[in-house]
Amino acid sequence: RNLMIDLNTMKEDKFTGMMRDYYVTYRDSLVTTQQFRKMTEKHLGMDMGWFFDQWVYGTEIPSYKYCYVANPTPDGKYRVTFKVKQNDVSEGFQMYVPLLIDFGENRQARLRVLVKGPLTELELPLMPLKPKDIEFNPYQSVLCRQDKEDF
Repeated sequence: RNLMIDLNTMKEDKFTGMMRDYYVTYRDSLVTTQQFRKMTEKHLGMDMGWFFDQWVYGTEIPSYKYCYVANPTPDGKYRVTFKVKQNDVSEGFQMYVPLLIDFGENRQARLRVLVKGPLTELELPLMPLKPKDIEFNPYQSVLCRQDKEDF
């Protein structure tokens, strides 16, 4: 569900469409986890083996420590470097985690970042304003432990 939410509108049409398709396709049938995986792959358009291995068949729960720094660019925008340390899971563990970027005065942006391996460091898209705060996993849609730390 977390991967299917439209972060611009917060609509869940993709998820409800998948569930409707799942219901119509398998109504009155015994269904396997593999069939559910195929349905999610059909609607997401990507291989979901990693997700099912980690979150359905696996038992690991990641711990995240994150930080960021925003630096001005010559053209008046802000370059944000975002770092996430991932612990308590195997080295190849990965997850797409939403971010809520708060610019103040009811101005926000949302995006997803792929956290993979012990350290993920990435540059977010250029920001028009300096973020007042960036919230990691704001909807608590990823099962994890998390903590913010200084850059």
